[in-house]
Amino acid sequence: PTSFVQLHLLNVSKLIPALHGHPKTVRINDVAYDGSAAVGSFANPPDKYDGRRFFIYTKSSGIQEIEALRGQPAVGMRISSNGAVVWGSFYDYRRGTHAGVFRWTREGGVEELGSFGQRGLKIEATSADGQVVVGDFIYSMTTPTYHAFRYSQSRGFEDLGAMGADSAAARGISGDARWVAGHLHFRKGPSHISHGFVHSETTGLHHIPPHFGRAAFASSISNDGSVVVGTYHAECGFVECTDAPFVYTRQTGVKTILEISAHSIARIVVSPDGTQLSGAYMDSDLESYIFTGTLVIE
Repeated sequence: PTSFVQLHLLNVSKLIPALHGHPKTVRINDVAYDGSAAVGSFANPPDKYDGRRFFIYTKSSGIQEIEALRGQPAVGMRISSNGAVVWGSFYDYRRGTHAGVFRWTREGGVEELGSFGQRGLKIEATSADGQVVVGDFIYSMTTPTYHAFRYSQSRGFEDLGAMGADSAAARGISGDARWVAGHLHFRKGPSHISHGFVHSETTGLHHIPPHFGRAAFASSISNDGSVVVGTYHAECGFVECTDAPFVYTRQTGVKTILEISAHSIARIVVSPDGTQLSGAYMDSDLESYIFTGTLVIE
């Protein structure tokens, strides 16, 4: 059996004061594998674009606003394990597409890196040191087809392609940047099939099957590639799907993490050695939490 033993829970919403008496909405985008750092945004009043502010959390310094991003259309932010580097994308709300990526550090501020000549490019995950990122971009406007990509300053932009599917999106990367995890989409006539994948340059591609027949979105992978975590569509209504967390190994297959499946998971990541789990969720009162614990796979 697979189980999760929660060790720590932090209400991040309580750490951010409301401004001018307005209610606030706090959203966590990413969490370090040990819960020691996180990045997200808050709004006063809730969800008003020009009221959005962005924050970084570390255990040592608490909540700090990223003032250089105040009022900017930043989305999909990801953070390195030590909290030193934040990556994200800018969004063009007028055109309805991503409009380039950025990297933020305390020392250098915001560095705009553009779109590497691609359309709709967005960041989905970063390595432990913040030096390598993965994500996806629009490869074809007529299909449409998405390709996964990998970027580092040393190797530049790398198109990982659709990996044998009609579309591929890289959503996770191991701490040492050797493994990429993500999501594949196949069109079979009028029907659609989606499932997860893991990939490395040495072992190639391995598919993660759907769970209960529903799409699996892999978002994090251990350094040896043996443990993968993510979310799957647990229940789909007329408008949207409710996601539940899963853990996958080749021995056990895809297993629901029951201990946290009742929450609205925003992000879930696994430690480099595959033994710890961390993530963020929003409860029924719309308050955001960081959770950490031990992952037990037997």
